[in-house]
Amino acid sequence: MASKRLQKKKAATASKLETKKTDYIKISTQKAEPAKITTENQKEPRLTAAPEEDFIYQQRFSRYYDELKWLYCELYESSESVLSHLKDLTLKMKHFYDKRKQSLRKSDIERAFNPDWFQAGNLSGMEIYGNSLPETAKSQDELLNYMEECHTNCLFLRGSEKDYSNFAVRSHNRGICICPDFSFDFSEQFSQSSGFHDPVTFNNMISLLLSLANQGADMICINLLPPFPSIGRMMRIICEIVCPGVLLLGKTDMEQKASLSWFGTPEKPVFHLLFSSESMANIWHTVATRDISLLRREIDRRASLSGNCIFQNALRNHDEIHWTLDYPYLKDCAMEELPHRHYLNDFFTGKYPRSFARGEKGQEGICGTTASLCGIEEADFEGNSSKLETAVRYDIMLHSLLLSLPGIPVLLNGDEIGQLNDYSLPLIDFNKPLAENRKLAHTVQGQIFSSLNRLKTIRSSHKVFDASVPARTIDTWDASVLAIIREHDGEKFIGIYNFSECDKTAWINEEDGIYIDFISGRELEAKGVNLPAFGFLWLLRK
Repeated sequence: MASKRLQKKKAATASKLETKKTDYIKISTQKAEPAKITTENQKEPRLTAAPEEDFIYQQRFSRYYDELKWLYCELYESSESVLSHLKDLTLKMKHFYDKRKQSLRKSDIERAFNPDWFQAGNLSGMEIYGNSLPETAKSQDELLNYMEECHTNCLFLRGSEKDYSNFAVRSHNRGICICPDFSFDFSEQFSQSSGFHDPVTFNNMISLLLSLANQGADMICINLLPPFPSIGRMMRIICEIVCPGVLLLGKTDMEQKASLSWFGTPEKPVFHLLFSSESMANIWHTVATRDISLLRREIDRRASLSGNCIFQNALRNHDEIHWTLDYPYLKDCAMEELPHRHYLNDFFTGKYPRSFARGEKGQEGICGTTASLCGIEEADFEGNSSKLETAVRYDIMLHSLLLSLPGIPVLLNGDEIGQLNDYSLPLIDFNKPLAENRKLAHTVQGQIFSSLNRLKTIRSSHKVFDASVPARTIDTWDASVLAIIREHDGEKFIGIYNFSECDKTAWINEEDGIYIDFISGRELEAKGVNLPAFGFLWLLRK
């Protein structure tokens, strides 16, 4: 898959990364207790609901049934016996509710009383590929132990079709959420009008969705959504009736402005969360151009959205980076779409002069880990300790931005230790032997791992980092330096991020007192602050 030049680098890169010593920030961290999101383990459920539980179900059903019926009949009005299909759907819903475990019903009730439970700043995720889900109880415990060590309490299972019921129980006992992929093929079923007008297909889709919920899913990631908002709204209604503790996460490559309709409205919401690949693309566009204007524009646009618009954020995941950028805006900045796509692809495959990135061209975008794309792979291969120090700083800076943005941050498993590209595999497996170096403070893995854990500990300790707290940008008077402000309940946070390979001064001028630098602990005014190349600052008003 890779070029011969990149293939030759693999063996040298792997061996060097395990032993190389670099001098960089050493951030100590204390063991943090994982956030307890769900309830303790319960006894196995009855297969039918008790009278009081039937009453709860009927309350929910009565609340939403009229809207469900209206949407269903409107969508499938051309189908014969539409009411018969609707009856079949409601029987399926009651069937799945009756089979739902007592512990999950209890969690449903608790979360219904606290519908914003997932917006706390202590929720952070890790994504693994479904085939990496361990089979044995021992190996599952090892994964959960590692997640706790990473201060991570939500596991995203990409591409998994395994039954994970037992794993979900073990996870919930530790306060760790599970988010599997919904593998239903929307593109096949709904691209043709026959699929669109087939209520049987919809009913079968709901059975698959509720089956995932009953296995213990706390969130369900839904990919390749059809362009029919009524389908998303019906999915939300059905979950509110059967399993209101389960979140729906929409994932799309649509331009962000167009994808916002999938949130619905505060009165008639659709998805609880949305992952838009545009946000990930904007960050890497900024890396390649050293120009923060597009990223700044996105952050400020998000700040104007209603409170029900909560995003999942990621630097990298198992998908390619698709260049779904705001090209009309970039055109006004003298960046034409086709030449700019070519530039981005050349930069992140290392073809552009002086590029530090090492990725690969995919079908439509770029593949690569965060560490390889921000320069760690190149620096280590060259044996350049100065470059490596700077690249490690850049990796940590990009993650600090991710962790400080409104929404839910999710790391690709391996990014927490600076894992590099594996050019022999189409999907990068987690490198367990390399992960052992996280315990050694002088290694690349130890520096990144301890730094990110320190940032996660800070994030979980301050309400200003809650997912729903908006961010706004302020001028730094430098095109490469981004500054964001988040304020909540008396706390004021300023995050400053240098996307340049040169030392910079952020010419901010906040005249509201003394701030504390979260990393060094020093006190300073938020005026004319200095940052090293690819460095960052997290400031909190004292």
